Amino acid sequence: MLATHDLRLVRIASTLALDAGRSRSDYEFQMLLGVREKDQTRLVADGARVRVYIPYGPDWYGWFVNRIVERPSNIRLVAHALLTSSWPTRSP
Repeated sequence: MLATHDLRLVRIASTLALDAGRSRSDYEFQMLLGVREKDQTRLVADGARVRVYIPYGPDWYGWFVNRIVERPSNIRLVAHALLTSSWPTRSP
């Protein structure tokens, strides 16, 4: 399992796993819902297993803030996801 949105790390992990004789079903990538959705779709189309993580519940905000504090560049990923994702709309 590799949880990352860094496509360079995804490529490295895929190469290492295949070089070690691992099949695609032996490992998976984990990414957040709404972040790099096109890349998630492409990975699945290429045969990779992708688990989408959805933080929810009463502690979601604390989890979110901790991720931003750990790596401030994550705010760019969040902003991009918010601005480019297709969000369901409510019909009147």
